[in-house]
Order: sequence, then structure tokens, then C-alpha cells
Amino acid sequence: MGVQGDARSYSHVVCLSSDREPSGKDWLAISRLAKLIPKICHNINRVCYVFGKEIKYPVSDVTETHLTPHVLATLREADHLAHQVLKDRGYHGAVAQMPVILIPIHFDRDTAANTKSCQRSIVIRTFITEDFMTGVPAVPDKHIPFAVSIDSTKSFD
Repeated sequence: MGVQGDARSYSHVVCLSSDREPSGKDWLAISRLAKLIPKICHNINRVCYVFGKEIKYPVSDVTETHLTPHVLATLREADHLAHQVLKDRGYHGAVAQMPVILIPIHFDRDTAANTKSCQRSIVIRTFITEDFMTGVPAVPDKHIPFAVSIDSTKSFD
């Protein structure tokens, strides 16, 4: 679910990835793409960046997920670790919201194996706002140092 204009929008997400760590100029380009892609492709409402290696295979299935105690514990641990990294680095007050979401997607899964996936991915959405009606995503190297962003992702390895 995303927001386009003043309404909720239920559409697809585009994920960008790379084999190299983005720099300040790369984040600027990624931010521009995040605004441009949904304007051009109306079936897309959100663009995200996937940390790690470049994604080579398209996502073709989802991991069957039920809200079991294990799944909920995984989500709670991810939320705790992400917030702890911000707090430990002194940037907890730099963002207004930071939802941590567990999604049933296994990125870069070679579907030739022909087996069901059992892995999930974690989405961290840092958001800066004054009024909670409008805002911008917190961009690495602009709002939060890239090292803090990458520390958050390494906590989940």
C-alpha cells in the first residue's frame, strides 16, 4: 500500500539494487528515480533500494506466511535491532517514523530449483515529516550517514 495524491494506492513496488555501495550522488539519482518511476508507470506506487548484491532473478513467488509466534518474534527482533542501531549512533531523533516490515519475498531466488521459498525480507522505511501528512524518505548520506544505514542491514545477517 502506498499513497498517491491524497488516496491510498494498492500497486506494485519496484526494487533497485547494485553490486556496489551507492555514494551520495547515487542516492540523489535513486531518489529521483523513486519519484519518476511511479509518475511514468501508473501500476507502480513505490520504489525501494535493496541493500546487498545486485538482484539477478525476478521475484516470481511469495513465501507462505502465517502470523505464528516465530514470525512475530522475527519481526519484533528486526524492529528492535533497527531502532537500536539508530539510537546507538545518535540518530534516533533524525527520523519521525521508521516502520520495520517483514515481507514474504525471497529476493534473488533461483526459481530453477523448483522448490518453495521459506525466507522473508525486511523493509525499513525511514521517514521524515513535520506534520505526519506529508514528508520524505530519509536518504542515506543526506539525512542519515550511509554507515548508519548499512549498520542496520548488517544487524540482520
